[in-house]
Amino acid sequence: MKERKRNISEQSANSTLLLNQENKKEQEPRMKIRKGPKAKKRNKKKKSNASILTTIDVLHKIYKHFLN
Repeated sequence: MKERKRNISEQSANSTLLLNQENKKEQEPRMKIRKGPKAKKRNKKKKSNASILTTIDVLHKIYKHFLN
């Protein structure tokens, strides 16, 4: 009985570990919020290359759609 409980608890622990790892991959790294005179400039979120590329891709598709 104890062996069975241990297996179930190990399985649930493993599944929660996997879920946590997947969630960490999806989350963007947290920004360090600065305070001070130049804080506003530094706290602005920088766009990643991936998001810029996807916007370019979408715009390109729209452009092609209207050409046809």
